Amino acid sequence: MKLNAYLYSFKYKRHKRGRKIHSLTFYPVYNPENRDSSLEKKSLQKRVSLNWDLDRIIVNYLSENFGFTDSEIKNNIDLFKLAEQELDLMIELSSLKVKAQEARTSPQAFIVGILKKKLKL
Repeated sequence: MKLNAYLYSFKYKRHKRGRKIHSLTFYPVYNPENRDSSLEKKSLQKRVSLNWDLDRIIVNYLSENFGFTDSEIKNNIDLFKLAEQELDLMIELSSLKVKAQEARTSPQAFIVGILKKKLKL
């Protein structure tokens, strides 16, 4: 069973012999008020398919033309979702294809940087 670390804390008891502490006993304490929904959302997002958030055509285009792996797309999923909403992402990607291949950096870094500039992030 996997425990969510942010829901638990620990209390402890010191065991002394004279003035010296010779051992500690830890007791787990459940704290539901420490729940962080943003952490839960991110961990759930990592388990969900890319096609849930992005169109399959965009995922295939990113991987075939720019060399993005699934993990690289997942790392920048918020950026790609925002770009899909704000811009016409397929037109932007197709217009950047030649420039990305000629860029000094990797095509993936070039695409992410340009999208961040266009979205003013």
